[in-house]
Amino acid sequence: MPTTSKGAATRRRIIDTAWELSDACDVPLLGGVSLRHVAQAADLSPAAITYHFATMDDLALAMVEALVEELCDVKWPALVETIDVLLDQAAEAGVAVVTRLAADANWAALISDQEITVQRRLTRCYAARGDHVRVHELLATLHRSWVDTVTLLYERTIERLELQVVDPFTTRDIAQALSALGEGLKVRWMIDHDVVRPGLFGDVAVALVSSVLAAESRPVALDEIAIGLRRPDAGRDDVDPASLVAATGPLAPLFADGIGTTTLTTVGRALGCGPTEVVERYGSVRRVAALSFSRHVEPVETASRRRRDAGPEVALADAVYELARLTLGDPHCALALLQERHESLLAGTSGWDLHAAVPLGPAIVEPLGALVHDGAAHLDELADVVVDLTLSAAAARQGRSPAEVAERSLRLVPRVV
Repeated sequence: MPTTSKGAATRRRIIDTAWELSDACDVPLLGGVSLRHVAQAADLSPAAITYHFATMDDLALAMVEALVEELCDVKWPALVETIDVLLDQAAEAGVAVVTRLAADANWAALISDQEITVQRRLTRCYAARGDHVRVHELLATLHRSWVDTVTLLYERTIERLELQVVDPFTTRDIAQALSALGEGLKVRWMIDHDVVRPGLFGDVAVALVSSVLAAESRPVALDEIAIGLRRPDAGRDDVDPASLVAATGPLAPLFADGIGTTTLTTVGRALGCGPTEVVERYGSVRRVAALSFSRHVEPVETASRRRRDAGPEVALADAVYELARLTLGDPHCALALLQERHESLLAGTSGWDLHAAVPLGPAIVEPLGALVHDGAAHLDELADVVVDLTLSAAAARQGRSPAEVAERSLRLVPRVV
């Protein structure tokens, strides 16, 4: 192997000439290209060629090595600088916009004359004979290098934007998918420009990135995306809601800051199941939050019995006060329950009955019945109205005290014995 600069230059000259001849013939590597052809085109003697490359197979391997070395020579600092500029834009324009800009720029580079020449050369390398193990190893190294680079770019993007990859994907999965997509579309474009419509690569890149990236604080799994965040009219018909209520009580801390920041994936992890099963059991995140309010039923019942001897008015006031106090401390689940109670009424006999699943009305029916002479059906309706008003007033008006909320709700109760 020559070590002098002159020898290295001659070697490179032979390789470049061989590639030019291969490009002109458009056949796998050096198929149809002879030693004499290379010597003549490089203005060298055949002996000079064989001095550097004993056989045409050696020359073909050197051509692939040179190509792979050139393509693997990615200027990482320049790429970091470019991605940082895009990430600065992302803070204002959003990930989708920046992803499209990057994808469009990438596509423009992929179909440039230089890249098309490279792709044709790679295609001829892929078609090398099966016994060219070293050629295939080099090509595998090249593709790993590309994926490694794109993976690093995505990792930097995800870190800067405080995102996470949707389970079970990884940043490398994204890099592999988009690299393969770009390469595949490029080959199709080379065959027929009209087959690949303008903007297709960008559209798919945006769709993919939007689907597999989520906020770092909101874990999302692929199952949840597949569900499409659908909201069925009810959970599974073959499951009694009462059998599922107990599991939701411990989930209350998930909703301390609101319902919107909690995903099906988060709930599923807490329950030890996947997002799809959460939907099958409960129907939605909001319904889980509503059912978690059931842990307050027992304290309200206890409050209604605490001073029963003092009379029904006192017992009712104690129960409503306790409900107001608990609601003020758990407003998001209270509002979820209120919304679910209303929707269960609109659903009629189908779906979940949140009045039965979270029986707050029955907790105050006994003292309420001692204050009015109406029938049982009317008592149930009145109890539910008092509960709904308490939930609404306490959850929506956090500045009020439990006593103020209770006093307002109790105005609905006629003091006629």
